[in-house]
Formats: sequence, C-alpha cells, structure tokens
Amino acid sequence: MFINYLNVKLFELVLNKSRRVLPNPHMCSTAHLYGERSPSISSKIIVQGAIIRNGEKVVRGVAGYDLNIVCNIVSGIPTIKFFMNIHGLQFKRVGNGSLTYPFKPSKKDNMKSFVCSAYSPLLDNPLLSVVLLDIQYAPTVKIRKQVTRKKLELICYPRGNPQNYTFDDWEHWSEFKQHIRNVNGTPHGKLTFLKYNNNNSLHENDGIYKCKTSNGVYGINGRLYQKGSVLLNNKAPPKFVNANKPIQYGRYGEKTNLKVHLYNKYGSIQTTISKQNETLYIHGRQERILTHDMFHGVYITVSGIKITFQLTLDKTDDFTDYTIEACNNKGCNVFTVKVTSNCRPEPPSYVSVFPNARFLKVVWNSGYDGGYQQTFYVEYQQEEEHIWRRSGLVVDNRQVKMSKILNDLNPKTRYQIRVLSKNKIGESNTTARTSVMTLAERPESPTNVSVIPNDRHLAVSWSPGFNGGEPQTFLIEYKQEAAEMWTQSGPIIDDMKVRISNFLYNMSPKRRYFVRMFSRNKIGESNKTHVTTVITLADRPEPPTKVAVIPFDRHLEVSWCPEFNGRDPQTFFIEYKQEASEMWTRSGPIIDNKKSRMTNLLSNMTPNTRYFVRIFSKNEIGESSKTTVISAMTLEPTINLYRVKAVCVVFIIVIAVFLSKDVFVVGLLVLAVTLAVYGLISFFVLRKKVEPVDNQLYISSDDLDLARVHNLRNPREIDTTLPSTSRENEIYMMQFRNEGGVHVDCSILTELGFAFINDHSLNYSEITFNTVPTMRDAVIHGSENRTIYSEIDLMAEAVAPLSSSESEYDESEDI
Repeated sequence: MFINYLNVKLFELVLNKSRRVLPNPHMCSTAHLYGERSPSISSKIIVQGAIIRNGEKVVRGVAGYDLNIVCNIVSGIPTIKFFMNIHGLQFKRVGNGSLTYPFKPSKKDNMKSFVCSAYSPLLDNPLLSVVLLDIQYAPTVKIRKQVTRKKLELICYPRGNPQNYTFDDWEHWSEFKQHIRNVNGTPHGKLTFLKYNNNNSLHENDGIYKCKTSNGVYGINGRLYQKGSVLLNNKAPPKFVNANKPIQYGRYGEKTNLKVHLYNKYGSIQTTISKQNETLYIHGRQERILTHDMFHGVYITVSGIKITFQLTLDKTDDFTDYTIEACNNKGCNVFTVKVTSNCRPEPPSYVSVFPNARFLKVVWNSGYDGGYQQTFYVEYQQEEEHIWRRSGLVVDNRQVKMSKILNDLNPKTRYQIRVLSKNKIGESNTTARTSVMTLAERPESPTNVSVIPNDRHLAVSWSPGFNGGEPQTFLIEYKQEAAEMWTQSGPIIDDMKVRISNFLYNMSPKRRYFVRMFSRNKIGESNKTHVTTVITLADRPEPPTKVAVIPFDRHLEVSWCPEFNGRDPQTFFIEYKQEASEMWTRSGPIIDNKKSRMTNLLSNMTPNTRYFVRIFSKNEIGESSKTTVISAMTLEPTINLYRVKAVCVVFIIVIAVFLSKDVFVVGLLVLAVTLAVYGLISFFVLRKKVEPVDNQLYISSDDLDLARVHNLRNPREIDTTLPSTSRENEIYMMQFRNEGGVHVDCSILTELGFAFINDHSLNYSEITFNTVPTMRDAVIHGSENRTIYSEIDLMAEAVAPLSSSESEYDESEDI
C-alpha cells in the first residue's frame, strides 16, 4: 500500500510541476528500496523521438498530422509495472516492452507534458520520465493599424511554432474580392502609407490588405503561406467615381434626371448643384449603389452613393453645364455635367478587346440611351478588307459593362473593331477603331485521308486543314498490324494545294497496315486522324532462276529454283518449241512445292531435234518475266547391241540342242548364225549417222552457280563452278560411244588439259581421251557434215593463263 500511495503522489507531482521532478529526465535508473539488492538489476525508460531543447526533453510533432508517443521500459525486473499518463489517460503494462499512444495533435497540445513511469519493490524510487510536446503549427496572422499625423502603418503579427517567419508581398484587394495590386512591405511584416495634404488619390488605398507569412509549416488548409486580412478606409473627402457620365441628355420641355455617383467612406455627404455659378436649390436624392472606379489603374467595383437631381428643361439655357459639389467633414470635391439635347444615343465608351485564336471578346461601357431603349452593334473587319461586318445586336441590360463575343474568326489575323449604339431615333457615332490580332493556334487535323495500296508502297492523300495561322507540316505514321511502334514519315511541307499526297515506300506485299496523320506548326500538333486500315497488294512473282535442261531422246528434264512468290501462291509454266517452229507450247501449271529446287519432265519430244525452253511463274496478280531461252538437243534412239547378241546366242543354243546329234551340222549352223548376226549389226551401225558429240546438259546463262550436275549416260560428277574458256561462259561435255554402248565422256573440267601460248596469234587445247576398246570405225567429218563442236576463236586472247600442260612440264625438265 505504501508503494502504490507513493507512486500516485509522484504522478500528481509530475503533472503539476513537471519541470521540477527530475533534474535529469533522460534516463531513470534503478535504486534499492529495501536493503541490499543485486547490482545486476537495472531499469531505464526510453521515449522514442525525444530530443533536448532548452534543457527540456521534448517530442516534436506537426499539428494536423499523426503522431505516435512511444515509451519503452528496459528492466532486469520481470514484474516491473510500467505506466504512461497523457491527455488525462493512463496506459500500463507489466514487464519489459513499450506503451504507444497515437493521436493527431493540434496547436493546443503544444508544451503539454506526458509522463512515463515504472515502479517495483526492488526499486528505491519509481522511475519517471517527463516529456513536453513540441507541436509545430502554421501561424495565425493578425494585423494591427497604427495611425499618426503623417503616416499609417499596418503591422503583421503572426503566431505559430516555430517562431521564425518569412513575409511575402502584401496583397491589396477591393471589398468585392477584386485583386488590385501587390505591395512591398518590410522584411518584418510592416506596411507604411504616408499622408499628403490635398491628396485626391488617397481613397485608392482603401480596401482589404492581406499579410502573407510562413514559418515553414503547412497549415491545415494545405498552404505554406498563411494570410491575415484587415479592411482599410481612409478619412478622405467624397470622390466622384470614374463611372460618372460627363455628358447627359434631356428632351426639351421635359424633366430629366441628372445623376452622379460618389465614393465616400467617412461621414455623411452634403451636395449642392449650380448652373453658371448660380446655385440651384434642388434637393439631391441619395441612395446606396454599387458603382465602378479606378484604383491604381484597375477598374473595380466599389460601394457608392448615387445623387439624383431632377431638372426641368423648359428653356434653351437649361441645356448647359451643371456643377455638383459634394462635401464631408474632410473636404469637398466637384464634378461638372453637360446636359445636351440629343435624342440619339451617345457612343459607347471604354472599349476593350480581348483576343483569342478563333474569337474576340469586346467589352464596353454603355452611353446615354437618348431616353429610349438602345441596342449595341460591334462592327469588325480584317485589316486588308474595306467592308465592315456587323455582329448581332446586344440589348442594353442597364449594366455598366456590356460585352459581345465575335466568333468564327481566323487565327493570327489583325482585325479592326468599333462599337455603336442605336435607339428608335437613330444610331450613335461609332467609337474609335481598336486594332487587335487574334492569337495563333494549333493546326487542324487533315481531312479526307485516303490510302491507296500497292504491292510495295502506299499512296496517301489528304486535304489540309487550317494551319492555325502558322506554316504547317504534315507527318504520316504507319505500322504493320502486329507491330507496337509507329513509324513516322515526314515532315511534308504544306504546298497550299487543295489536296496533297505522299508515298510510303518499302512496304511488304500483302500485309495489313495502319495509317494515321497529323499536322504541326510552332504552336503545337493537331489531333491525329482516325486510323485507316489497308492491305498492300500481292506482287507479281519473280522469275525462276538457275534453270537447267537435261535432254533425252523422247523427253527433256527441266529443273529450276523458285523465287519470291509475291506473297501469293504461285505456279510455274514451261514453254518450249522446236527450232523451226514459231509457236510455243506451254506445259503447266506446275504447283509450287515450296522446295528449293523443282523438276518437271517434258514428254513426247522428237529425237535428235533442237528445242528452245523457257519458264515463268504466275500468281493471281500476274505473271513474272520469262527466263532466258535455253537451247537443248534431244538424243537419237540407240540400239542395245548386247541385247541383240544375247538373243542370237540363245537362238543358236536352241538350234544346237535340237540338232545335237549331228555335230558338224551344229557347228555350221552356229558359224552361219554368228556371221549373220555380225553382218546385221554392221549394217545398222554403218547405215546410221555418226552420232554427234553434243551437249548433254543445258544450263541457262543465269545458272552459272549451279554446283553439281550428273551426266545421265555415264554418272560422273563435274564441278561447274570452274571458269569456262568458252565465249558464252557455258559448260560443254563431249561424249563418244564404243561399239558395246559404253560411253566415254571427256569433260573439260576434269580430263581436258589446256595449254596457252604466250603468242596471242595461236590458241590451242590438248584433249586426252580415255582409251577404251571399240569396234567402231573411225569417221572423218567434212565441212558439210560436221559434228557440233565448240567453236574456237583463234584470234581471241586468253582470258587468264591456266596451268601448263604436261608437255610443257616435260620441256622445262629437259631444260
């Protein structure tokens, strides 16, 4: 009971006199309450975020923002009791740990304290930590006026935490929240006005003054600078406001009301009216109104007094000048009004024009309506025009300020503006011309965009929109359907034509493209046009390449490499004709099998006949160009001598079997049949023409890179990549046949030896043939019946020297 009582008393003492409880509030250590205790037992209280300011432990926060108060107890006593007292609330726990109190402080919490305490029977005294709340808040601002005989001072008094203040310019506003000006004050928040004798503009200092100051803390309103306001009204004579009309109208023989407006903020007003220095004893009726005046060059609304004098205009002298005097305890002011007889309305005044890109806002003050309902017209023309255009009428609504919007104007164009009024009697004079230039604007988007597709390009055309008053250029954006990024083409200069076109090149055939446009000038970019979707056309296919023709006696084998199909399925056609024919025969269509090389047979060929062959491809768009014509000679049909021999031998054997009883007769028959067979063979061989040594592989002139071909008569690989000495750069293979039907081929690429003599007058080649036994007699060919050979031009120079022949090597060795 004693310990609890002591703890309560200590809390009360801390709350009442917090600064005197603990001389060192940083940390509270344990002491021994009863006798000797273990020195290893220690305790301390830690307040998170606490700092020392002016010898006091404080926790800082900002008004209006969340703040967490956290007290931690670290003790070697497991049963120690821990308390937090704040805002009249108490929180407690047992043992090591923390107590947290979250709240949103206000400026009223500044310099209030809270206590974190702990006690235990093992402690000599309870542990106490007293902490002050240092709550920062934006200042509240008050303004005081100090008036002396020579000056008036406005002094700004901010109150906040911290107390380091920065002052901005003072703001001067009208009573009706119209900004008039900014005024420089002192760095310490003071604004001074000096008083002058007979200062007619002193009233212009009237209004609301706002002091702006900051201590670096944002207020609850979210602003860094806080404001305080004060209303200032100087003691000055009444002032005739700027809105008064110096010329007023009346009708002869009728009464008219002469009206003047006054600004007065001090005392009551006494008014008199005189004509030609003669005082008229006419009572002026007063009423409070809202009127307008110029304060420091700004036309503002002020609270004023309207004085109305009723005049009777029954004499000619009544149409003259009238002087009105208004006085208060600070002095007097006078104003002169000319009353004239004119039934037409007077022209508007104070004409102002505010430019925009496409319209003008015209503002003016109404003049006297001549005693009748009046309307207003705004006339305008471009600077180079001679005819004025008139706006629609604007009815006088009895307001001081009237306005009219002139729409559908051209940007960046100079206009002349004037205003007039009209009543049933007639029109007023026009106001003076006001010259103004409309602003430039962003250009309009192109219109009527069309895209005409081709296979490899797109033709884009459009109608230019208005350029906004500045030179414009056009840009085209396009992308394929699957692409994410737009490609931009341009800029394209506006040539001022009704329609402009441009081409987009390097398109892929048969692809869907998205196209859009926009224009640009120095003001900015127009909106982009709607996306136009278009598909490029398929292209005609490219002609086949590397065409090769291999001849047989009754057919030709044609092979080729397919090329780009123009992104449309293609087929192939082979055209051929005999040398003497004029008409081409077409074979096809041959469907593209998507392989790198294709082959097709031309059947029913005539043996030993020269044919011309060419190929082209075709898709739904059109045909490719035809390949180079290839000449090929079909082969002669041949007799298989081995098959004839075999038949004869079988025949002899059969006869021998039946006549085997007579050996002599069998021998005679075998000898006779053998001679007959060889005689028959010799007859056919001698009767047949000598077989020409002709090309067995025909390759088009654009097929020089074909790496390997095969001789169908005798399969032997040849390398066609080596250069040929033929003028046409073609490959020839000479072929012979022995009596057994076995072919002996001699390729200039493998078995021809070339020798070149330095003397350019003689070129020759040595040919070495494989020696194969033959029973065929030698044939000497004359000039009339010669075999087809490669022609050799003896006058031509060697293209490039090849390696020496074997004979040359032999000669060099002899030397």
